[in-house]
Amino acid sequence: MWRFRKDAHMRNLGIENSRELVKLSLKLFSEVYELQRDELMLDQIRAQFANPTPSNINWIMGLLDWKDYVAGATLKMDGAEVPVEATLHELANRRNSVAHGDATQDPSIEDVKRLARFARLFSTRIKKDASSKVERCL
Repeated sequence: MWRFRKDAHMRNLGIENSRELVKLSLKLFSEVYELQRDELMLDQIRAQFANPTPSNINWIMGLLDWKDYVAGATLKMDGAEVPVEATLHELANRRNSVAHGDATQDPSIEDVKRLARFARLFSTRIKKDASSKVERCL
């Protein structure tokens, strides 16, 4: 019944997004009810994370009991250690600027290639980390 009355529950709880609903639902049912995959509103949750900010990544990985996933994390690119958190901030800020019509954004081809490479490497790493965490839980 909770699932089918989601919109009413969101209004009653005074929340506006699915992210908060999931957080509160997990708290509510954590001791007595195991949340099933088909009960997660994945499309609505995905919409809440359109921007890859460090806090969004940390929140998602927190669902796997991984606290502060990006804090202090680095990726090796071209022989150098690149800080994940700072690069995610840069990526999110540039995405926001473009999405909100900032005409001053004029990235060089090198910037685009660097950020694209970072995105590929980071997505591979987060997929590997999340997969191994889930496998250990199973």
